[in-house]
Amino acid sequence: MTAYKSVTTFVDSVRDKGYITPTMYNDFFESLQSTGNTYEINLEH
Repeated sequence: MTAYKSVTTFVDSVRDKGYITPTMYNDFFESLQSTGNTYEINLEH
C-alpha cells in the first residue's frame, strides 16, 4: 500500500506540474526505498 501511495503521489505531482525535477524523483525513490522492498523504476513518455 505504501508503494501504491508513493507512485500515485508522484504521478499526480508530475501531471500537475508537467515535468519531473531531480528532487521529485529522489523523494519518490526514497519513499519506495523506505518500504524495504526492491523496485525497478521505469519511466515512459
